[in-house]
Amino acid sequence: MDTGQDRDTDIGYAWVALFAATFSNFITGMLIYSPGVFNTAILDEIENDLSRTSWIGSTLVGTITISGPVAGVFTSRFGCKAATCAGGILVLIGMSASSFIKSVKGLLLTNGVLTGLGAGLAVNAGGTIPGYYFKKRLPISFGVSTAGTAMGLFAGGPLVAILLQKFTLSGAFLIFGGIASNLCVAGALMRPRREAATEASVTRQPHDYKLVPVFVDGNKVQGDSKVISDHYGNREDDFDDHEKIQTKYSRNQFVTEGGENIQNESTVLHSETGNSNMPGRCLNFFRRNMSLITANGFLFYNLSLLFLGLGENAILFHLPNYAHSKNSTRLQSANLFTAIGLCSLLSRLVTGIISNDKDISIILLHVSFLGIAGILALLFPLFSHAYPLQMLFSALYGLYGGGLHSILSPMTVECVGVSHLAVGYGMTHLAIGIGYILGPPVASIIYESSKDYDHTYFFGGGCLMAASVCAAAVPVYRRSHGS
Repeated sequence: MDTGQDRDTDIGYAWVALFAATFSNFITGMLIYSPGVFNTAILDEIENDLSRTSWIGSTLVGTITISGPVAGVFTSRFGCKAATCAGGILVLIGMSASSFIKSVKGLLLTNGVLTGLGAGLAVNAGGTIPGYYFKKRLPISFGVSTAGTAMGLFAGGPLVAILLQKFTLSGAFLIFGGIASNLCVAGALMRPRREAATEASVTRQPHDYKLVPVFVDGNKVQGDSKVISDHYGNREDDFDDHEKIQTKYSRNQFVTEGGENIQNESTVLHSETGNSNMPGRCLNFFRRNMSLITANGFLFYNLSLLFLGLGENAILFHLPNYAHSKNSTRLQSANLFTAIGLCSLLSRLVTGIISNDKDISIILLHVSFLGIAGILALLFPLFSHAYPLQMLFSALYGLYGGGLHSILSPMTVECVGVSHLAVGYGMTHLAIGIGYILGPPVASIIYESSKDYDHTYFFGGGCLMAASVCAAAVPVYRRSHGS
């Protein structure tokens, strides 16, 4: 039976939504991978203390990811369009304000927290909306959308280097903020599904119910729409042996399995048991979503992402300074990100296509990519003395490191399901965000104590290897728990 939900699934406006997600990720990709280039100018113009200035970039990237749970709840409540547009406004304000700041502490607030929070909203929406519009082509759609991040990496480094040369740090911040404000354009294209369908299971129990507004995919339903929902989020696992009524929501009617209409206004029958006051509802929401952590080895996957954030941000953030210390020019150092971005783009697209094959394990790809990227980082100090070899490392790291981000959303879906994608995606970004915040400062402390960038890459490579081990524990956990 053709439903309204199928009308835009994998076809039609789904491709417009995918373009919007890819464009949004392109802009956030430039923001995520540009702090290392900006940091060279901050060292020259504001403060020549690497251990202090590195906190600016790590706070930006860390806030983008660590704000994931908040962004996930915001996206789930208000929708992808509102989240992306709000993110674009915050990024514009943060980057514009940064152009007037001349202190590290001020940049921590404007360029770090404010810009990072806005980009975090956009990242969550861009990673969530393909899950609403695609089913058969879901892994490929995620691969294409995350390829936008790689394109941002490809363009961001050289663009920032050129802006810094022509307009200095203040002008570069201002122009970059104007470019990033195009997130609002991407958000305007992320319209909610015109017709949505959802399955709900409701027990016949002696509970009291009250009427509350309906939200489908984070958007309030208007008109004569109706849904029955229980306070456990429509999860059949939460009902033991109680009798269930199968129900179905469509835009114009709400019927039981027997075809009987239930109500005449846009409402939800919501159990008041244990939910009669706001603190109780908040506690129930927190308990329900935090239980996702232990689902299908999701905890080990998040630990893997934490180590990934530690290692990857330490490697990429210090790459321009490391290359410059090996007698490469500033522009050559920035161009290393072009090699990473180009190969990362190819990797994300190919990984998205490969992961669409049901016979290929997504977690196996994750473990393999992490292991190879870790080995590359550990070996990089041995062949970093020449610029062509630096380019080779950048290309190989982009090839194996880029694919990791292409399977982030499919792995989240595999662990927690599409219905919890927004919140689950936020949790993964919280984990990787902690690593992104701590990676550059820890690596800077290692450099300050040894005065040798080689040790920072030993640290980064070791973190990636630890991430590979944690990811390998996911299938072990699943087999032991029969998941």
